[in-house]
Amino acid sequence: MAIVDSKSNKKVNYVVRAVNKPHLNPQKLRKWIIIGIVILINFGFLAGFTAFFIRFSGTIGEIGNNITNSVKTGSNLDLPTLGKIALGQVSDSQELFPQVNIAEVNLDTEFSKLSEIATEYTLPKFLNNNWVILGEANFGSEIGKDLLLFNKDKNIVVTFSMLENKISGARVLPSISDKKWKLVLVNDFNNDNNSDLVWRYDDDTESKLLLWTMKGRSISKQQWLALDVANLKDWNIVGSGNFDENLVPDIVLSYVGKDTRYKGANLVSYLEGTGTIKAKEDKSTGWLPFIEATDEVGNLTKNVIEVTDFNSDGFPDLIINQNDKTKIRSQQGKIEVWLLKNTELSSVVNVDDYLDLTWKPFVADINMDGSSDILWTNTSPDNQKCQGQTSTWLLDKVFRLETKIGSQINKCE
Repeated sequence: MAIVDSKSNKKVNYVVRAVNKPHLNPQKLRKWIIIGIVILINFGFLAGFTAFFIRFSGTIGEIGNNITNSVKTGSNLDLPTLGKIALGQVSDSQELFPQVNIAEVNLDTEFSKLSEIATEYTLPKFLNNNWVILGEANFGSEIGKDLLLFNKDKNIVVTFSMLENKISGARVLPSISDKKWKLVLVNDFNNDNNSDLVWRYDDDTESKLLLWTMKGRSISKQQWLALDVANLKDWNIVGSGNFDENLVPDIVLSYVGKDTRYKGANLVSYLEGTGTIKAKEDKSTGWLPFIEATDEVGNLTKNVIEVTDFNSDGFPDLIINQNDKTKIRSQQGKIEVWLLKNTELSSVVNVDDYLDLTWKPFVADINMDGSSDILWTNTSPDNQKCQGQTSTWLLDKVFRLETKIGSQINKCE
């Protein structure tokens, strides 16, 4: 390039070099930004995973064990609860449902002459006192009903199918293998004409309830059942009934704690819900009539053994058993029916006759006539010949009609 010098008026040749200033390529810029973001995400994930693993290492191991057990037993995993564990929304003792056990039981070794039972209203003789009757149920039968029994030593659940006033068969239901769990209640909680089961867990620190919604004799759903009581360990579950006419049975509890202010107290815990059963929000509990009968040292001499609409008036009633061992034999074992209107005591009816305290009563409609009956089982600790025998009282509303006694009963005298 030639330029004229103003001073010398001469042309001067300059070599002009283009200087290219450095600049960023947009494509390369986006590439490095993406790489940086990926590095940051991976670093954050690694740091978070390390912190999570340190915090929940014990829980992760327990989840792994539960998944392994679920695969072995074929039971369903509780995935929503697993998510709650990670978020810290459930306590360490409530993170997983207990392991379901499908036991293989030879019923002929637990009950005498099971296959030969044909006598009306008579159950087979129980092997020992570990068997208790929880009540009547319906697990899908359209022509009869079931009687539910629980072995509190082996955690075995058995149903006797009742058809035409006779035992037509017996079957084993799913159960929980952990002996800290006990079956305490049977009723239809979701109004599908199929009975459901309530299990209770107790140890030195806590007490909790688990509801199994059943379909036939299989578990359809599991859920925790939280009652609105201050300390569940202070209460026994004695039955259930629909006190507020919302189609969901309510649970009745009797106080067994040490606070003398509540000695003899009975409480109804109201429930509601469709898919999930829970404590009723607007009114969660209500008082039922207190038991005031005590012996000379202050121990209760009566206890609630069942909740049922005994006189078919639409209101659940309380079945009371006299258990005062200090009384003469004629005063022991008597049955009272406390007829209720809503939660208020309407009247008390004494059922005629009695059996002594070696006999434990359970309430069920044995002959399927629409009225509750009383089924007695002998729990004598000393007499093996008597232990496990049954006797049935057929009742018409609250009036005793007749007594059906199995032939083996007479041998106990």
